[in-house]
Amino acid sequence: LEVGSRPLTATLFGYAQSAAAVDLSPGGMASQNFVLSPLPTLPFTGTVTDGAGQGWPLFAGVTLRTGDYARTVSTDPVTGQFSLGLLENVSYTLEIAPYTYGYTPATFSVTAALPSGTTFPLEPSASCETPGYTQDARGIAYLEDFEASDGGFTATQTTSWIWGQPTSGPGEAQSGLNVWATNLSGNYLDREEGYLFSPPIDLSAFAGEKFALNWWQWLVTEQDYDFARFEISVDGGQTWIALLEGLSGEVDPEWTPYTFYLDESFAVADFRLRASLQADAFVTEAGYYLDSISISRHVCAPRAGGLLVGQVLDGVNGLGVNGATVTKDSAPNEATTSYATPEAGGFYTLFVAEAGVHTFTAAKPGFFPDVEVAEMVKGGVRRQDFILPNLKMYWPVIYR
Repeated sequence: LEVGSRPLTATLFGYAQSAAAVDLSPGGMASQNFVLSPLPTLPFTGTVTDGAGQGWPLFAGVTLRTGDYARTVSTDPVTGQFSLGLLENVSYTLEIAPYTYGYTPATFSVTAALPSGTTFPLEPSASCETPGYTQDARGIAYLEDFEASDGGFTATQTTSWIWGQPTSGPGEAQSGLNVWATNLSGNYLDREEGYLFSPPIDLSAFAGEKFALNWWQWLVTEQDYDFARFEISVDGGQTWIALLEGLSGEVDPEWTPYTFYLDESFAVADFRLRASLQADAFVTEAGYYLDSISISRHVCAPRAGGLLVGQVLDGVNGLGVNGATVTKDSAPNEATTSYATPEAGGFYTLFVAEAGVHTFTAAKPGFFPDVEVAEMVKGGVRRQDFILPNLKMYWPVIYR
């Protein structure tokens, strides 16, 4: 700085600006402290909930962000509530990352004018692997079994892709007689660089709906040298999204079904599929066979029941135990596994279909199990923590 009296200003988001003048002499040094006073904030509370029918509160991380400022808090696992302070006349984004598995992150715009108690709903993921939900098919949007024709599929570049009745590879179709394959009666080509494209598939009539893409494949290539891919496009093939890639070796030595769940953004007029096989100059195998491709409309339908949430804790150090199994004793199929969250380890979420009092067991190798009783309410969330006695606690007794 130049010598003389120099004005300085200290600023920090959330604090009132502070100014002072500093006198600098030639070759000298000066110090100046600043006291920043926090600006008044308005308290804001919100609730993160399920937004697809269940409506129950969710455990999530909530990040308030504006410019370079960011603050993260967690919701209460049972109530879904969180609290923050908001400055007046400031626009924020609220980024919600679900800790309850099976939900999609979401971003909202908030200001201090937003009323406290606002609900922020999260949607189940496209795969519907969400506690308390099940896949509910609502009809077929597209179906091609390649029996009446080649389905309008086309093969390009250096390729052995061909439609018809196979005698190599699986030796038969998955259904009916016909398939698309890289050679129906032998191996694919050396230096194969073959692509198989679907015709345009119009899904625009199903705007707002989700889909399940299903197909069957048989695939054997030269291990580590020849590779297959399966891709989709929402823009007529200008860009591609890989569902399967880097497939090499005995990937599917028998007919194998594949399912991928697609969200509402795939309801476009020019949806397409592409399968491909790339090979080197030496050694070939039977290759890639495709059959029975379908796209079904589906919804993630809620089931009657409630959620049991909580932590599985180590009886020695009180830390969360990840990888423990929590099971409803009277219904072993109602089970889940504890996992880590940014908030804490050992968290679990278990969907319980039947209301009433039930017995639950948490267990993991290296620990004694813990058995607890909880009363479940349909549509509600109950918390039950488990404490697993660590075998280390009893080591002298066990081996005395």
